[in-house]
Amino acid sequence: MLQAIKAARLKLKMPAQELAERLGVARGTLRNIENGLLNVEIVHYLEAAALLGLNIFFPTGKSSEDLHGDLEEILELLPERARRQKIKIDDNF
Repeated sequence: MLQAIKAARLKLKMPAQELAERLGVARGTLRNIENGLLNVEIVHYLEAAALLGLNIFFPTGKSSEDLHGDLEEILELLPERARRQKIKIDDNF
């Protein structure tokens, strides 16, 4: 997503200063967003993506069900200790 923010801004021929002003941040903060630095609040990344018309939740056009399947495949690659443990719920009262 990070490279996509800068690429979208350049594609729209929007000056960095204009996007920074629309986000309500300093030009340096926008530079940090475009470089993917972690010292920027996530809300600024989300606002920048929205202002530039980026679809960050379903970027590939896939449905949420398809993305859930992709996520399950990715989670299988993680070590056992990094995966969420399935909790068995005892609802037999």
